[in-house]
Amino acid sequence: DRDVTGVQTCALPIYRELNKPDGQALALEGIGECHLIADETKPGAARLRQALEIFQRLGMSPDAERVRTRLADLTSA
Repeated sequence: DRDVTGVQTCALPIYRELNKPDGQALALEGIGECHLIADETKPGAARLRQALEIFQRLGMSPDAERVRTRLADLTSA
């Protein structure tokens, strides 16, 4: 949904400005999922990889695992 993508795209620079990497990662994950819903696999996977890197760096294991699984599902589809 473009409205959701727009909100998350707007949220991303705010989280960056506030130095909230967890928020950045969640926004990137959401943007990635919106791309995937729109059959935009390449940008969707790119955003998910960005989110994964942040989740891993922050030690947010459940979030990292969720995104890792989603990326694995994309490569096996």
